[in-house]
Amino acid sequence: AASELTDDTLTRLIAELACAGVIIGGTLRPAVAEAVGPELARLVERVDLRDPSHLREGRPRLLHSIDIRRAAFAQFAPRDQWNMIGAALGVDVHATPTVSVLLASNRPDRVVEAVDRVVNQRGVDVQLIVGLHGSQMPAHLDAAIAEHANGVDVVVRRLDDALNLGDVLNDLTSCADGDLVSKWDDDDWYEPHHLSDLARALDFSGAVLVGKAAEFVYLEALDITIRRFAAAAERLSVTLAGGTLLLTRDDLVAVGWAPVAKQVDRQLIDTLQDRGLPTYRTHGFGYVLHRQGSSLAQHTWQAGDGYFLRQSSEQRAGLDLAFAGFETEPPS
Repeated sequence: AASELTDDTLTRLIAELACAGVIIGGTLRPAVAEAVGPELARLVERVDLRDPSHLREGRPRLLHSIDIRRAAFAQFAPRDQWNMIGAALGVDVHATPTVSVLLASNRPDRVVEAVDRVVNQRGVDVQLIVGLHGSQMPAHLDAAIAEHANGVDVVVRRLDDALNLGDVLNDLTSCADGDLVSKWDDDDWYEPHHLSDLARALDFSGAVLVGKAAEFVYLEALDITIRRFAAAAERLSVTLAGGTLLLTRDDLVAVGWAPVAKQVDRQLIDTLQDRGLPTYRTHGFGYVLHRQGSSLAQHTWQAGDGYFLRQSSEQRAGLDLAFAGFETEPPS
């Protein structure tokens, strides 16, 4: 029983369980509440062990598990511990992950919205590398990107129509300064914890590459948000959405993007698998894949709406970001 454990032992136990996403509940002793930090203590004490019915459902339980894990990592993960020690000593340790985001786009109407979503990311230091791909990208976009960057380090590359997507991504990768690199799609939705969750997963999974599956999909032509593949997260997997991939810059440079127009994400994953390097799927919340109508010409992933509907386990009317675990709606 918890009452028989010392404060130090109980604190360590709560930290270990919470970092694994285990649901913990009950009233904490004052010394333990102080040791685990205010956010983790709040989440633990929010669970009423006399009436845990709201945590028996799959989705609320998963969302609470994600919240409790984020709070535990923020208090106890090595990077965060170094930052707290540095702050206490007045030294700038700065162990926050640095992530170079590769945003390649040939759709001028999508670029600025995508920049806003990158800038809104929390818990990481972002470098944004934008590839404006094609002659149809207007001249004013450079200034618009700089205006919306909000102090984030931004590199803008203008790339010729003749280059395929793999060539574009290799060009953007050559500009990356971050320790980590993540691919970003210009028309999908990303919750502000997206990159920090991926960086955590890379730390604890032991995998070379991490990502999320396209678990939540907005089908624009039907105006519905669906959920699929809900039971296969937090494990080694090759079922990853291309717009969510994250790995170290060194590992990406060693492999490179295949010089092809389509399926560059799939080829990267397959190459890692062929080399015996594991890939990991973390939870799917906080990311929504956008399928823009029935025209497959708009997508490098050639799959119609019927493909997604056949896999759907849940559906919601309209674009339902709360259904996908977004705390607040990001810029639309």
